Amino acid sequence: MITVTRRAAEMLRAIIDANPDMAGFGVRIGVRLGGCAGLNLAIEFTGEPEEGDIAASTHGVTTYVSPAAVPHLEGVVLDFDPSPDGAGFTFFQQKQPAHDLGAAEEGEAFEV
Repeated sequence: MITVTRRAAEMLRAIIDANPDMAGFGVRIGVRLGGCAGLNLAIEFTGEPEEGDIAASTHGVTTYVSPAAVPHLEGVVLDFDPSPDGAGFTFFQQKQPAHDLGAAEEGEAFEV
């Protein structure tokens, strides 16, 4: 399914922890209509899963994925780019095993 790097998980956790009204929140990773290919990948903070969501928790972050989104997330990696000129979350297609991801220098990606 989708791989979330440790760096992305740490940033998601930092955002949740910095907002007291988001205590106990997780992150839904999904697909929305739009973009050149007809689909956009998206993340949103949520207080509870939707019915049928697949949940996973690691590195202190709970993630939720709709079963309908699973085929579109196969081989996708969610990372965080900390560079000053492009800081933000990024999605890309994984072309190598998760333990070899250059984006996860620590070698600590997890699959949802």
